[in-house]
Amino acid sequence: MGGVANRVVEDVFDDPLDQVGDEVVAASHLALQRTVAIKLIRGDWADDPLAVERLVREARALASIQSQHVARVLDVGTLDDGIPFIVMEYLEGQDLDSLLRSEGPLPV
Repeated sequence: MGGVANRVVEDVFDDPLDQVGDEVVAASHLALQRTVAIKLIRGDWADDPLAVERLVREARALASIQSQHVARVLDVGTLDDGIPFIVMEYLEGQDLDSLLRSEGPLPV
């Protein structure tokens, strides 16, 4: 990452948490001195105005939710090379898909 990210991020960890069309990486935030998650749109999708708008809508929707089960949005913007990003609270734990695969259906 460059530009804006270099002013915010001290270290991007090697193991990204992949999602379809997007990439989520863990990083050390300089000012906050804590681990954060940064979601970026990958490659050609960064040039797609609909994908960029979807990321901005996602950031707004996440920011409107107050829950211990949803990562808080700390920042949203665009890198110097035009790649949009969301900086979010980093949550430890297992994602729902992994939990369901290992435990099966959950009780209601």
